[in-house]
Amino acid sequence: MSASAASSTKKYTFFIVLSVLLLLTAFVLYQWLPGFLFKAPEAANDLQPPAYLASPTSDETRQPGLPFGPTTKQSVSEIETMVQELAQKFQRQLAAQIHLIAVQVSLKALRDDLRQVYPEQGDKLFEQIITLAFPEFVQAILQSIALMDQYDAWLQSMLLDLNEMNAFEQQGVLWAKRRELFGDAANQIWQAEISAEQERQLTMRRTMEMLDKAYNMQMEERLYLLKTNFEESYADKLQNMVVDPKGVLAQVFFGLDAVQQDLAKLPAEERQSQINDIRKSMGFSEEQIANLAEADQEREKRWQNGYAYMAERQKAAAQFSGDELTQELDALREKFFAHEANTIKKEEEELQFFRYSRPRVYGRN
Repeated sequence: MSASAASSTKKYTFFIVLSVLLLLTAFVLYQWLPGFLFKAPEAANDLQPPAYLASPTSDETRQPGLPFGPTTKQSVSEIETMVQELAQKFQRQLAAQIHLIAVQVSLKALRDDLRQVYPEQGDKLFEQIITLAFPEFVQAILQSIALMDQYDAWLQSMLLDLNEMNAFEQQGVLWAKRRELFGDAANQIWQAEISAEQERQLTMRRTMEMLDKAYNMQMEERLYLLKTNFEESYADKLQNMVVDPKGVLAQVFFGLDAVQQDLAKLPAEERQSQINDIRKSMGFSEEQIANLAEADQEREKRWQNGYAYMAERQKAAAQFSGDELTQELDALREKFFAHEANTIKKEEEELQFFRYSRPRVYGRN
């Protein structure tokens, strides 16, 4: 054997071994890394899709001019072999369950990785694989993945809005969209999240119930216990939450009755200082704390104005009735709320909602 032939054989053997190692590594990661909050699971719990990609990594095998790899006939043949082998593996492992939308959606991970490694050929290769593996389900698979693409795009567009909501509101909005796109199959797709989230919620609910009535506990102790339980429950999610975990934690903490009772006892300036310290302990930046404090002050002005209105309203209700009372209330609403007077009137007369009779929640409203 010539020296050049021997060298070529060694290189080929090296790349085969490297590819096998990459496949094994990808398999382990694919099987054991948990899914992230709000993202669809890559496969149902009882499925084990194979590791499927081992891309060329050497400059010697990645030639310019083609987006998917080398230009040699052997390399093109290797891609064709990869398509055949992946089709056979997925067909063998998923054939009995491919009719399930959750299983169809799980193939999105394969398509995304193919797109990344073979930017111009990824979609074509993906369709070749699923056509060989599941010829009767090609359109169903593509449609399910297209719906998940639509969900992901919507989720990105909603990040700011979701961050303004508390955890329960977030879940309501997310599940409404999921069911809008996938119907009852949404439960199937996000089953792993449901089970994990139920356990987390149970742990957090128990902590919240205890802290809600912890009237004799110091503020710092309440915050420490809540943060510790929150971080332990969501340790695998915090770095990848689509919403700010500090915002979620703040919504929960300021909603505790024991916290509100302590804050309500303080003079306004001390209360604001306490709220600022709490936010700092939660990890808010100085700029965020300053902006939130400014918003708190605006809300404080509105509440004080609202309290003054309610006091005048009670006096009017005691002195007038009928049309005279209606006129007096209209005048009071105009005096205290100006351009919002009509909105306040509709809330009170049509909805029987008195916004300044509801509980004040310091740090939130």
